[in-house]
Amino acid sequence: MKRHSVQHKKNLQKIILVFCVLFGFSGCGNHAEQKINSVSKNLIEEIKHKHSVSYIVHLFPIADLPSEISESSGLVMSSPNSLWTHNDSRGEPKIFNLDTLGNLRRAITFTNEPNIDWEEITKDEKGNFYVGDFGNNDCKRHGLRINKFSNPDLDKTDSIAAQDIDFSYPDQLDFPPSIEKMNFDAEAMVAFNNVIYLFSKNRTDPYTGYSKLYELPAIPGNHVAQLVDSLYTGKGPVKECSITGAAINDSHTILVLISHEKIWVFTHFVGNKFLDGNMTELSFSEKGLSMEGVCFKSENELYLTEERSEPGSGKLFYLDLSGILKLQ
Repeated sequence: MKRHSVQHKKNLQKIILVFCVLFGFSGCGNHAEQKINSVSKNLIEEIKHKHSVSYIVHLFPIADLPSEISESSGLVMSSPNSLWTHNDSRGEPKIFNLDTLGNLRRAITFTNEPNIDWEEITKDEKGNFYVGDFGNNDCKRHGLRINKFSNPDLDKTDSIAAQDIDFSYPDQLDFPPSIEKMNFDAEAMVAFNNVIYLFSKNRTDPYTGYSKLYELPAIPGNHVAQLVDSLYTGKGPVKECSITGAAINDSHTILVLISHEKIWVFTHFVGNKFLDGNMTELSFSEKGLSMEGVCFKSENELYLTEERSEPGSGKLFYLDLSGILKLQ
């Protein structure tokens, strides 16, 4: 599962030469500027993907999140002025509706689902929505679940019942596994073509830097997820390199993965072969962020939210990828 491991030295040198020739200037649009760095031994060692370049991007802060949303752990857009998010573990089993200026409009409670460790919310092209109750920090949890429900914009009540998609990982044999195998947590999910795709949040020690990609049917029932690929995101630190959220645009041509402090943009992939596409790594210019929620506003624009333990301290952000995409 290490398709994206270190390339042969000659291939790396070619990649770096192309990187220097094509991207040897400082500006790249209103919302992004190129990462300025000399080609060094460290840069060579950190290029792990066959089509990878790096930039620094500036996020636009839209608003502070309402105090009811103390730990925004996922984000999805249901209509042009309607965002849905939720709190992290042990909170009430609620999803919260925001407008695109960050104002709280309403909340919906799940009548048949607890919030054990909600980590992600997404939707598919058919109008189905999914909340991922699969947080597994200690990698010892049984009973991982995804809650499937209809578009909450169309539900005028303050409560909803969801269908259960229960699953397990095929490669987890011990609960918990040894610390060097602690890679069975997940905080990132996308769904389309009746399939759910999960990206693991790596908690290994020593840190391996790999996120595993699983897939499972987007239908209620009990499933064993299938391990289909893996991605090397870096040697650390964990806040920069462990995946905390995912989103795919409506045309299924751009996939983004985020960590607390970075974002990876995948393009030019075919079907669900996301990790075979071109990858652009973006580091946030802002420091001390804790990003966990991400969704597409349009084909090339994103909304993002922070997870903060203190109510009202997280923010809603905006990022335009257009400038970056033109450079690919």
